[in-house]
Amino acid sequence: MTNHYFNNFNSQPEQELYNALINETIQIWGLDSFYLPRTSGSTTDLIFGDDPTKKFTDSYPVEVYIKNVDNFEGQELFSKFGLEVQHQIRFLMTTDAFKRRVPSTYSRPREGDLLWLTNFQALFEIKFVNQQHFFYAFGQKKFYGYELVCERFRYSNETVDSGIIEIDDAVNTQVISYNFNMETGGFLTYQLGEPVYQGSNLSAATATATIVNWDLPSSTLQLKNIQGVFVTNAAIHGANSGAIFTLYSYDGLNNANALDDNNTELGVLADDILDFSESNPFGEPTQIPTSITNQDTIFINVNGQEVNMFNNADQLVEFPVGSPKSNNSSKI
Repeated sequence: MTNHYFNNFNSQPEQELYNALINETIQIWGLDSFYLPRTSGSTTDLIFGDDPTKKFTDSYPVEVYIKNVDNFEGQELFSKFGLEVQHQIRFLMTTDAFKRRVPSTYSRPREGDLLWLTNFQALFEIKFVNQQHFFYAFGQKKFYGYELVCERFRYSNETVDSGIIEIDDAVNTQVISYNFNMETGGFLTYQLGEPVYQGSNLSAATATATIVNWDLPSSTLQLKNIQGVFVTNAAIHGANSGAIFTLYSYDGLNNANALDDNNTELGVLADDILDFSESNPFGEPTQIPTSITNQDTIFINVNGQEVNMFNNADQLVEFPVGSPKSNNSSKI
């Protein structure tokens, strides 16, 4: 039996004091951040364990404390995709701060959610949440806080619309987007982040996208999340602003945010190297004439028999091998 004159593990005032000290320490020495919970635009793939359409549309301010004192953690290793550098960083977040700032629909920080560090101007993805970091100090059964093991966020076409301008702008520098050249003399002007479309209205649009940037002097419209095919000499409508400009041309090969993209140049050079004629087995054959006279006959060999593909332009007739054929016949 332990000494009943000392209460080291069941004193609620001491537990509350310890919890208050943790909160005060992080508020003094911590950093401001935004917590972005992950939502899904589709059903999670249970086979590959992935969510193909991750969405981050909410953000909640919460303070965190950085445990790393000098540098990032992690390893540098070779994977099947090349050299992988794991820049890991550890944050402490109190349970009280999370419950106070984040809606009750989220019981705790989750793996896959994001943290935006205002001082760093960088997004970090939560890789692991250690709920037992404080390990039941003073007998507390509940968690004082969480240790978050994070890595720099690698953008992979997720939808990030947090409502915080600095966060959305940082993502827009990495998103796959394309430049559309518009004709001058349009109506009104586009708004950043608004949906645009071609068609009679947004619900019946033939093509939709979201604006990343709009440069009115050069009439260059940068779009992301492109659905459908935009056609030239047709108007692109702004869903919110009501702006209307006619599309003149666009580059659908080179990502506007990737300065080293050279798909257009490679396509031009490939035309001088690759043979797309009929002499190449993987080339593009010429089409069979759409109109054939009664005197034209085309034979193909099917299972030892020569088949006349066209007879009187609308019937298919089979001929045994060695049967007489028209003088106008040709084999393919």
